Amino acid sequence: AARARAGDAKDLEPRLAASGPNAQAYRGLAAMATYHQARRELLFDRFVAFWEVLQREGFRARLAYAAAERPPRPSHDEDTPGAPSGVAPAESTTP
Repeated sequence: AARARAGDAKDLEPRLAASGPNAQAYRGLAAMATYHQARRELLFDRFVAFWEVLQREGFRARLAYAAAERPPRPSHDEDTPGAPSGVAPAESTTP
Protein backbone atom coordinates (compact mmCIF):
# COMPACT_ATOMS: atom_id res chain seq x y z
CA ALA A 1 0.00 0.00 0.00
CA ALA A 2 2.83 2.41 0.88
CA ARG A 3 4.62 1.56 -2.36
CA ALA A 4 1.47 2.17 -4.36
CA ARG A 5 1.00 5.57 -2.69
CA ALA A 6 4.56 6.55 -3.67
CA GLY A 7 3.57 6.46 -7.32
CA ASP A 8 6.43 7.61 -9.54
CA ALA A 9 8.34 9.28 -6.69
CA LYS A 10 12.10 8.78 -6.59
CA ASP A 11 12.02 7.69 -2.94
CA LEU A 12 9.47 6.56 -0.39
CA GLU A 13 8.34 9.15 2.13
CA PRO A 14 8.40 7.75 5.71
CA ARG A 15 4.94 9.14 6.39
CA LEU A 16 3.53 6.86 3.67
CA ALA A 17 4.86 3.77 5.46
CA ALA A 18 3.59 5.05 8.82
CA SER A 19 0.08 5.50 7.49
CA GLY A 20 -0.31 2.05 5.91
CA PRO A 21 -3.53 0.07 6.26
CA ASN A 22 -2.24 -2.03 9.20
CA ALA A 23 0.28 0.42 10.66
CA GLN A 24 -1.48 0.48 14.03
CA ALA A 25 -1.62 -3.33 14.25
CA TYR A 26 2.07 -3.71 13.40
CA ARG A 27 3.52 -0.83 15.43
CA GLY A 28 5.00 -3.30 17.97
CA LEU A 29 6.84 -5.11 15.19
CA ALA A 30 8.06 -1.81 13.78
CA ALA A 31 9.33 -0.77 17.22
CA MET A 32 11.08 -4.12 17.65
CA ALA A 33 12.69 -3.86 14.20
CA THR A 34 13.89 -0.34 15.03
CA TYR A 35 15.30 -1.54 18.36
CA HIS A 36 17.17 -4.46 16.78
CA GLN A 37 18.57 -2.35 13.96
CA ALA A 38 19.77 0.35 16.36
CA ARG A 39 21.23 -2.26 18.73
CA ARG A 40 23.04 -4.02 15.88
CA GLU A 41 24.53 -0.70 14.71
CA LEU A 42 25.57 0.22 18.27
CA LEU A 43 27.23 -3.15 18.92
CA PHE A 44 28.97 -3.09 15.54
CA ASP A 45 30.33 0.41 16.19
CA ARG A 46 31.63 -0.74 19.58
CA PHE A 47 33.19 -3.83 18.00
CA VAL A 48 34.96 -1.73 15.35
CA ALA A 49 36.35 0.58 18.05
CA PHE A 50 37.49 -2.43 20.11
CA TRP A 51 39.07 -4.05 17.04
CA GLU A 52 41.02 -0.87 16.33
CA VAL A 53 42.40 -0.95 19.88
CA LEU A 54 43.40 -4.60 19.41
CA GLN A 55 45.15 -3.74 16.15
CA ARG A 56 47.10 -0.90 17.79
CA GLU A 57 48.15 -3.25 20.60
CA GLY A 58 49.51 -5.88 18.18
CA PHE A 59 46.81 -8.47 18.83
CA ARG A 60 47.39 -10.32 15.56
CA ALA A 61 51.11 -10.78 16.21
CA ARG A 62 50.46 -11.90 19.79
CA LEU A 63 47.81 -14.38 18.62
CA ALA A 64 50.12 -15.78 15.92
CA TYR A 65 52.91 -16.16 18.49
CA ALA A 66 50.61 -17.91 20.97
CA ALA A 67 49.31 -20.27 18.27
CA ALA A 68 52.86 -21.12 17.19
CA GLU A 69 53.91 -21.86 20.77
CA ARG A 70 51.01 -24.24 21.42
CA PRO A 71 52.00 -27.92 21.28
CA PRO A 72 50.44 -29.93 18.43
CA ARG A 73 47.22 -31.78 19.14
CA PRO A 74 47.50 -35.55 19.58
CA SER A 75 46.59 -37.69 16.60
CA HIS A 76 43.67 -40.12 16.73
CA ASP A 77 46.13 -42.95 17.43
CA GLU A 78 47.32 -41.43 20.71
CA ASP A 79 45.49 -41.53 24.01
CA THR A 80 43.20 -38.64 24.83
CA PRO A 81 44.82 -36.28 27.36
CA GLY A 82 43.34 -36.84 30.80
CA ALA A 83 41.78 -40.18 29.85
CA PRO A 84 42.80 -43.33 31.67
CA SER A 85 45.71 -45.17 30.04
CA GLY A 86 44.69 -47.42 27.20
CA VAL A 87 41.36 -45.65 26.55
CA ALA A 88 41.06 -44.57 22.95
CA PRO A 89 39.23 -41.38 21.98
CA ALA A 90 35.56 -41.74 21.01
CA GLU A 91 34.95 -42.58 17.37
CA SER A 92 33.07 -40.02 15.31
CA THR A 93 29.75 -41.21 13.87
CA THR A 94 29.82 -38.68 11.05
CA PRO A 95 31.39 -39.65 7.73
